[in-house]
Amino acid sequence: MASPARAPEEFGQNWGKGLARCFSVCSGFLDEEGEETSLRLLPIPDSFVCPISADVMRDPVATADGFIYEREGIELWIRERRQGRQAVISPSTGLELASQHLMPVNALKKAIETYVANRPELCSFFGQRRSVQQAAQLLQEELLEKQVRHNSIEDELDRLQKQMKDKYCHIIEVGVLNQSLSEELERVRAELAERDARDRLLRKEVDEMRQTHQSSQQEVSELRSQLVQCQRLDQEFERVRAELIERDERDNLLRREVDELRQQQKCSQQEVSELRSQLTSAETSCKQLLSELALAQDAASSLKGQLSSISSVVAAALAVSDDPSALPLEAEGSARAPSRALEEINEEGGDDSNRVLSNHTAQADTPEQTQHEQQQQEAAASQNGQSAFTSCPSEVGLLSETSQILAGFRFGQYSVINNLWSRPELTCRVGRLVEFDKSLGRWRLLLENGEYIRVKPECMTHYDVPRGVRRQLFQLPRHFSASETSRFKISSILITFPPLCDAEGLAEHIGHLGYEVFGNGAAQRELERKGGLVSLVNSLGSASNTVQELAAVALGFVGRDLIIDSGAVPRLVALLFGSSCSKVQKEAAGTLARFCENAPDRRQHVFEEIDLHKLALLLSPGGAKSQSVQSGAALLCGELVGGSQGCPPIRAALVKAGVVPHIVALLQLSPGTARHAAFALGCLLFPACEDIRRSIVEANAIPFLVDLLQSEFFHARHMALRAIWCLALDSPSNKLAIATAGTGALTDMAKLMRTHGGAADVLFQVLGKTADVRDMALDPGLLQSTMCCVGDNSVAGYYMKGLTPPECPSLVYIFQVLMVRAQVSEQSAAIQLAINILRSGGLESKTLVCNMFLKLLAIDVSSKLDFKGQITRAGAGPCLQRMLVQDKLPTTSVAARLVQLVLTHLDRSPESV
Repeated sequence: MASPARAPEEFGQNWGKGLARCFSVCSGFLDEEGEETSLRLLPIPDSFVCPISADVMRDPVATADGFIYEREGIELWIRERRQGRQAVISPSTGLELASQHLMPVNALKKAIETYVANRPELCSFFGQRRSVQQAAQLLQEELLEKQVRHNSIEDELDRLQKQMKDKYCHIIEVGVLNQSLSEELERVRAELAERDARDRLLRKEVDEMRQTHQSSQQEVSELRSQLVQCQRLDQEFERVRAELIERDERDNLLRREVDELRQQQKCSQQEVSELRSQLTSAETSCKQLLSELALAQDAASSLKGQLSSISSVVAAALAVSDDPSALPLEAEGSARAPSRALEEINEEGGDDSNRVLSNHTAQADTPEQTQHEQQQQEAAASQNGQSAFTSCPSEVGLLSETSQILAGFRFGQYSVINNLWSRPELTCRVGRLVEFDKSLGRWRLLLENGEYIRVKPECMTHYDVPRGVRRQLFQLPRHFSASETSRFKISSILITFPPLCDAEGLAEHIGHLGYEVFGNGAAQRELERKGGLVSLVNSLGSASNTVQELAAVALGFVGRDLIIDSGAVPRLVALLFGSSCSKVQKEAAGTLARFCENAPDRRQHVFEEIDLHKLALLLSPGGAKSQSVQSGAALLCGELVGGSQGCPPIRAALVKAGVVPHIVALLQLSPGTARHAAFALGCLLFPACEDIRRSIVEANAIPFLVDLLQSEFFHARHMALRAIWCLALDSPSNKLAIATAGTGALTDMAKLMRTHGGAADVLFQVLGKTADVRDMALDPGLLQSTMCCVGDNSVAGYYMKGLTPPECPSLVYIFQVLMVRAQVSEQSAAIQLAINILRSGGLESKTLVCNMFLKLLAIDVSSKLDFKGQITRAGAGPCLQRMLVQDKLPTTSVAARLVQLVLTHLDRSPESV
């Protein structure tokens, strides 16, 4: 077997031991033969010596060319070459090294260590030599440090000498400057002496002028009073001039409307004349038919007489004739002739009344067939995600009606939804009245997104849309679907679209387009495909205010994403700030606000086009021509901020532009303007920003918002509640200010809980966790209003929607706070009302009562106030058990779980049910 390979260290150790034991023979030593010889150790091998330092290596390393050096020596060599920016060459060959990497030679290092260990005399020698080298190195370093200090001292001396020279020069300059200043001082003294003389003269003149001034002050006071009167007259003149301008605009609009009505009257007169001519022609034709009918009747009577005579002759002939078969044939032929003549008369039109009757019958059947077909088309359109309002049966039935007023609204009008407890997300949505269902007492409403809903009249408010936005009558083929009908109508309007110079025709066509595209996705896509969107945008540049107003409204009804790329935003901004017509400004602001709604990208696009200082000017009374413009500007401010999806940079820019005081001032104006101002404040306040909230409070907005809660308009109250909630959020001082403002803010909020879904949240925000408000004397009517809300099943369903135990709506927390602070009699009355609801109320109301009982029984002071005893004595246990049985509640339902929890708190086991 081959011997295993040895490690380099072991090889080096053996190598060093062998070299240390080698001797040389010298003369001077007597051997056996008598010759004098001596033994000496061999010298240090050359392979152990570094070529650079000529000393025995301690840490040998090999360079890229294979030569071996001491590590310190070769590293010093390489460092000096680098510092001198020279090529690193080999100390042995003088050639450039291919690599500066150093490789340790462990075998040689071990051999040297073993060799030196076996040669004791070399250890002391190397130690002394190394100490000498270290001392020399230390001396060299000290010399270098001293040289550096010497150089720095010389530099400091040079710098000080230079500073001394500069200071000397500065002293010379100061001396020169002092001399010039002394000369200037002498000159100034001379001038002062001259001025003293002039001052004496001036004092004399001033005394004289004072005397004259005293006499003229009386005249100035009189002139000031006259000037104040002139200013008042100027203000009155400006106000009158503004009113005259508005009246002129209204008069112009009325004149245009009158002209349009006159033209319509002319058209109707022409139609009446045509109908009259048709009626006269029909009367003449009827007279002719009657005369022909009389002639036919005379002919028939004569034929009957002839027939009777012929029959008598035939009978006589049969009595005397021997061949009876020939006469009946003749009689049969003669009998058929009159009937054939009568048929010919009928075919010529003698019985044309039957044909007229059949036509009327067909026309009477046509609406039913059309209604059935259109219902099928509407269902197909709704499945395809398109709006089918163009084929709505109600419109077919109302084409000939000029007006239909049902429940305070008119067919074709636009309205805003107030509050639907079943669909709270539709609050403030705009829709068009399509059909009135008399059996249900509800209007069918078409929303902007193409959705149809049925709404009670009391849940809607009129929405102002220009009169020019109206329907155009079309003769449509029966086989058209809803989308085909929309495309046909848009194409028909665009084919005859007039140029900009025809203002009257252009206004009519734009009004028809605005009516057709509202809530109709198919019509909007067809409008874009046919290039009608470009025509609408170009109409904004018309010289007619009516055309501009209708174009802005129509663009507001078109899909929002289609408008951004059409270039309409800059033109609408130009109309907002540059138009002289307040109606145009109002519609431009409203359309821009619609673009910003729920779309951060569109909001940023509109923000980049608007000058905020001009927008702030429109909010002030002096910068706007009417309240409608101020209202539109406030609405635009709110939509630019964006509410819950707000943009802090835009909000900060608006506040910096100074819109807050102007918006707060709008709260004192009409309800429509105050509604948009409250909306803008709510958007500025959310998400919470303490600086903005402080500025709004300092502008005295809280009393105005509280007063707005008593407005008779739903949307004004709704927006005021939203702004108050934002002000009260995490602010005890604002909560106290809200509670003490007006003549009963808390009572107003409690009354609004029946009609406004957010009123309970606002009231709970004001009452909850505020010691100052809780210490106030509360109106007993608050608890009664709360129980009235609970008794309304639709309201209770709204508050319980989407909640699972132990979650509670804000109405329950309000009930808890009021019950804790109420008197015992009030507590008993409220609990008795709740028991009555459990006995005869709806399921949602019963569920809410269970939630309220559970909250009362779970609070810390329940035992102290004996809520458990009061609820038990009122008979809650049997009512709850009856509720489980009668309503057949599933065990997993929210109502069943609440009933079981309440029964558990009352110590009545639900297992017995």
